Amino acid sequence: SNMEQALASTIAGSLKQAKRPLIVSGTSCASLAVIQAAYNVAKSLPSKDKQLTFIAPECNSLGLAIMGGRRLQQAFERINNDLADSVVILENDLYRRATSQNVDLFLKTAAHVVVLDSLENKTTEKAELLLSAATFAESEGTLVNNEGRAQRYFPVYPATESVLGSWQWLTSVIENPKWQHHDALTAACASAFPDLAAIIRSAPGADYTVKGSKIPRQSHRYSGRTAMHADINVSETGQQHDPETPFAFSMEGDTAQVQPALLPVIWTPGWNSNQAINKFQQETAGHLRDGDAGVRLIEASGTMAWFDDIPPAFIPEQGLWRIMLLPHIFGSEELSLHSPSIAERLPPFRALLNPLDAGALGIVTGDEVEISDLGGVPILKIPVQIEKTLLRSLLGITTGRPEFQSMKAWAQVTLKKVNPEQLDITEVYL
Repeated sequence: SNMEQALASTIAGSLKQAKRPLIVSGTSCASLAVIQAAYNVAKSLPSKDKQLTFIAPECNSLGLAIMGGRRLQQAFERINNDLADSVVILENDLYRRATSQNVDLFLKTAAHVVVLDSLENKTTEKAELLLSAATFAESEGTLVNNEGRAQRYFPVYPATESVLGSWQWLTSVIENPKWQHHDALTAACASAFPDLAAIIRSAPGADYTVKGSKIPRQSHRYSGRTAMHADINVSETGQQHDPETPFAFSMEGDTAQVQPALLPVIWTPGWNSNQAINKFQQETAGHLRDGDAGVRLIEASGTMAWFDDIPPAFIPEQGLWRIMLLPHIFGSEELSLHSPSIAERLPPFRALLNPLDAGALGIVTGDEVEISDLGGVPILKIPVQIEKTLLRSLLGITTGRPEFQSMKAWAQVTLKKVNPEQLDITEVYL
């Protein structure tokens, strides 16, 4: 339309005039065409300081993609076809990945279900054996971020006796004495996956010391720790030993010679905490001295050619709607939903419709519609909100809501108006 052409021209003009344009894209739309279009836009810009970044849905999405593996549907098929009888689920709520109907059948059919997790969820409720896994703040590991950078994380404080890192639970039942420590497991991972070979350089090993001592986690301002438990015992208990990292649960040690990327605390006399980072950089807002944290696994190898497989423009289909997932800054992410103060910021549970679509159905804001799959099977009934910025034949659904955890972007559905007394919000099966 003329309006769309005018908007495209305005956006293109703004980008062309920008001195440091940044193009951001990702996988939330479940569309390869969108990602390729973002690259084409960035490539076309004249600015020498243009940047392009892609956002992954979770903290280690890229790391898992590099490792490869099979789809969850294949696991369902192996269990259902008696090709496997036991399931081990590692820190993953399957009810966010597939429909309750499929997951229920999967877990019911399996002879044994073992779950390792740090939070309770619908999957842990179905576990025959549930093992308490340490959180990221209590364990060590490596994540690959959206930049393709392998980043090590270390425990902030020791886990309680009944809690172990997931890798420790797993290696405790593997009859391989070489994998009893995290450094050895990291080396084995780097050897098994060539694209991850550099992860062993993402941080020093557990044997790293500075002048014979491990790096202290605690700053000199932690000297009051002796009074923390004085009401129980005046004598201070010994600090717990950490054999898996180059850090100590202590404030004793020399930090003057530690590379900035390994400093648990950034501090310099006369500077506020967040400003003190300038003293550890090669230049203000520049790279850290002695190198930034982590190691890049993916490096640019030149400029790619244009993506010329341009899909046809979206054409509304009479009587059919496409699901458009709508993430929000509060509550859409899985873990934030476990915080009541953040979860309550999630917008009301509603479906968004274009005014013209709503008018054709005789719907106004607050009315309920029944969503059905293409076979006519009802999925759920839900209130509607009119949204004029949404294109016709799109049905906007707020992501993150438990009722829509397994919702698939771009799924095609049908709609019809229902009476208010028929409202019955149930879980989606798509």
